[in-house]
Amino acid sequence: RALLAIDRGDYANGTVQLSEALDLAERFWGDDHPEVAMIQGQLAEQAEHDDPERSVALFTRAIDMLRRVYSGPHPDLASTINNYAVFNLDRGRFEDARTGFEEALDMQRQVYDQPGTLEAIILNNLGRYHAARGDNAEALRLWRRSFELHRQIFGDTHEETSNMRINLGVALRLNGELDRAETLLNEALENIRAVFGENHRRVAAIYNNLGKVAQDRGDLEQATAHYERAVEIFRAIELPTADLANTLQNLATLADRRGDAAAAESLYLEALDALTMAGRDEGPEAARLYNNLSVTKFLSKDFDQAAEWSRRALAIFERIQEPGSADRLRTRRILARALEEQSLYAEAAPLMRENIEACKTAWGDDAEACARHVVTLDRLYEKWPEGASASR
Repeated sequence: RALLAIDRGDYANGTVQLSEALDLAERFWGDDHPEVAMIQGQLAEQAEHDDPERSVALFTRAIDMLRRVYSGPHPDLASTINNYAVFNLDRGRFEDARTGFEEALDMQRQVYDQPGTLEAIILNNLGRYHAARGDNAEALRLWRRSFELHRQIFGDTHEETSNMRINLGVALRLNGELDRAETLLNEALENIRAVFGENHRRVAAIYNNLGKVAQDRGDLEQATAHYERAVEIFRAIELPTADLANTLQNLATLADRRGDAAAAESLYLEALDALTMAGRDEGPEAARLYNNLSVTKFLSKDFDQAAEWSRRALAIFERIQEPGSADRLRTRRILARALEEQSLYAEAAPLMRENIEACKTAWGDDAEACARHVVTLDRLYEKWPEGASASR
């Protein structure tokens, strides 16, 4: 019941039922049992956004238990290590994520002679790691391999293959290969619709991604049509989800591009309401919405409110992500810009100094990603020379 609730986007109810399942499993089997460990791992995934410390504790307990129970490589252990690595990747702990993915992949290959579903999933996640590090070529190579494995295992039209088709389509869009991305997404749409019908959240999610392809082409009318169709389906389901919030956010960005700040703000706030009702108002999705609201207010020259939205975003990211994560770096920079426009240089400069230090720690001293933060700090010091003198 918990997994069905999670699959349809009812994360709050899914988490409650997983907690009940864990309590029953511990009473029935005791603490040292693989079924208990697997439920702990599933619960850790659901607690990721709202209570990351609990996630760490649950993942650690599950992995330690599985190592004791199996005393060697096992697919359950590999799967849980992979899921913990995804958690670390989402928090910006890149090296911990890479180490976990590689251990899980090696373990999977020790257990099975032939590549299987778990290997395809791990390769997909390794692709996410390389994309986060800016190595798009390696990310695409891994995503293509994952997609081909799914086709070999499940066939061309299976739901799991379609999910990987969507992932590859998204990756190709981010790489600028819009025609190929659109083809894959339309193929996935046909297959998923054949299995679940039109009014299903996965169908809506594909329309959302097709909207992004159209938006990247500059076809804002088609993008709006895709986004509005996705919202229509999500509302027909009558269950607010993070996917609905994401689609409303995309509609808001189009309103921003049209210069309609009032419409954009209204859509962003509606997206926040959807996240709140879905129990995700303290996760990264909400924080990114706060950031977008900040940018909208910044462009409207309401710098005080822009700073307030950024502070809300930063409070969430500081709780759930590492200092060098892309989200934390971006949020501090947005906040610093809003403070700079109010001539609050003494508050803005420390944010940028923190950004530079965190960026170099996470990405290396010569990383191009850190250059924009150096430029922002230099501009602040040009306006505030006494701050530059004090920092030296």
